[in-house]
Amino acid sequence: MGVFYRPSQINKFPEPLNGTVEEAIAQDRPGRVKCVGTSWPARIYEPEGSDRQSMVPGTKVDIIARQGIAMLVMPARDFSYISS
Repeated sequence: MGVFYRPSQINKFPEPLNGTVEEAIAQDRPGRVKCVGTSWPARIYEPEGSDRQSMVPGTKVDIIARQGIAMLVMPARDFSYISS
């Protein structure tokens, strides 16, 4: 059985990046997201009180941080209702 190492340091980005889920992500199972033309391992970002269970392929996400090479994601915020 292999050992899974997860770096503890989380590096937050100054601004979220836009991404799309390519491989389903669940709280207990990493998946993959596409961002800036590249596919990355991804996990759901779990701040205090988070209860997000899973994200299916095609879901738009905000990539808010990196932990090792894994991107930490949340559902994308929709600001389309704001008019200029």
